[in-house]
Amino acid sequence: MASLSELRKRAGLTRSASPKSAPVDMEQLRPVLAGARARGMSDAFELTGTAAVMVDGSGTVLHATQPTNAYLGGLVNITSRHLVATDREGNEQVQKLLAKALRLESSQKETFVDLRGPGGGAGVRLTALTIPDAESDPCQLLKAIIIIKELV
Repeated sequence: MASLSELRKRAGLTRSASPKSAPVDMEQLRPVLAGARARGMSDAFELTGTAAVMVDGSGTVLHATQPTNAYLGGLVNITSRHLVATDREGNEQVQKLLAKALRLESSQKETFVDLRGPGGGAGVRLTALTIPDAESDPCQLLKAIIIIKELV
């Protein structure tokens, strides 16, 4: 995790050694902190081996964790930076899930969809989680996370 001085440097904020220096303008620091929040979440999912797809307000994939690769090419894929299902009916469900997740208030519960292979074979559950307070923070590009798990 970056130190406060590193975050200030990245945001182009500097403080003089004088104790009477002006306070840091938090509005300038907000975009840096929002990015740090998303990177922290991504790192947590990577460390726990969780397949997670992070999306912005338009449903564009910002990042997919390494464990997500195990599911790509089966029932789901990332095409042109968008999470899609490989069949038409499944894709309709995925797009509705994304749209619903991006409309959810942060106080609402998660939403999910189950996708099954042909003949009801192996499947995956996509669970959408809305980022708390993301709808009111224009600096927070990350709006929702889609967790992918194998159905047993």
